Amino acid sequence: METGTQKKMDERYRIVEEAIFGAFERLAREKEVGKITVSDVIRQAGIARGSFYNHYKDMPSLLAAMEDRTLREIREMLQSFHPNGHRQDCEMFFLSTCHYIEEHPYLATVITSVNAESYIRKALLLFHHYVPVATKNLLQNAESATLLNYNIAYAIGGIMGILHRWTSGNFKEPAEEVARIAANAYLFGMAPYYKAVKFQTAVSEQKQKEDV
Repeated sequence: METGTQKKMDERYRIVEEAIFGAFERLAREKEVGKITVSDVIRQAGIARGSFYNHYKDMPSLLAAMEDRTLREIREMLQSFHPNGHRQDCEMFFLSTCHYIEEHPYLATVITSVNAESYIRKALLLFHHYVPVATKNLLQNAESATLLNYNIAYAIGGIMGILHRWTSGNFKEPAEEVARIAANAYLFGMAPYYKAVKFQTAVSEQKQKEDV
């Protein structure tokens, strides 16, 4: 059981953590992520150098924590997205994603950087693990599951490419337009799967009618 002293220490730790994250994101709006230093962060956050090192070993460890933080927040966004082939739902989800990237310049920098492979791999795994779970009730058999996995890989790869191009172009196109493009890519990649599921559902319903 936590004591009052422990709770206060945990709260102070959380406050410093948020100050570090906030400082980093503000700095990311002003300079290249790779050029942000520990001195920049502590000056922007208004904390002592020792406080920074109580949280992170160095800037790479802070960058890794920022990646994990954004992925957690994207995962939370995914909880409200139920891929069912409806264009409006898809566009709303990708619009939320675009707005999130606009609000987090660090993420845009990561997507366009030459060192983006690690983050993109984590993001792809996140999407790849989420979509089968969200659609598991629609899977009819092993064949449709295999089709789903390949279609997911195709669709997600295209979406990441779209986001990379958009951020590389400094958000030239409106978020709404990019969301429509991303929704089209997703639906096009997943179309064979949805068609297969609808066909299997129709066959099943017809068989049930015949059995009555």
